[in-house]
Amino acid sequence: MTDSPEHKLSNSGLVWLLFGAVFLLGAIPIARPRTVSDSDPGPRAIPLCLSIILFTTGIAQTGNHLRERAKQRRLTDSLPAGRQRDDYSRLAAGFFISLWIYLAAIWLAGFILATLLYATLSMRALGTRWITAGVVSLLLTGSIYLLFQVVFAVVLPLGWIWG
Repeated sequence: MTDSPEHKLSNSGLVWLLFGAVFLLGAIPIARPRTVSDSDPGPRAIPLCLSIILFTTGIAQTGNHLRERAKQRRLTDSLPAGRQRDDYSRLAAGFFISLWIYLAAIWLAGFILATLLYATLSMRALGTRWITAGVVSLLLTGSIYLLFQVVFAVVLPLGWIWG
């Protein structure tokens, strides 16, 4: 019974929570250098943000599992029509390969264009409508760009074509 899909799904939320705790415990002892100004978030900002994201994801995953378990006892019944477990394995492998293509696209076309295309095509592969994928990709890319350019003052790659 420990190898059942329901058990694996319940463990995934706990794994996210565990990684969040590891990032939090790793971020706490990071000291702020004396040379850092008061407006600089410091070297512990990214690990703290990651731990918050991982904790939130773990809580959401665990809550989602508990809701689904209350509705249905079998994960197979909750799979979308026409999709088998093997399809999800191929989809995961495709996303892994596409991440390497995305990294090459960042080098070639720059962060904004590569991220916009990657996010849109990834959402389309998951079944999102074109208009929804495009709008969410624009908001995601814009938010990341503003966060790094304005808040952190990090120059994002322009790409070989533009720079």
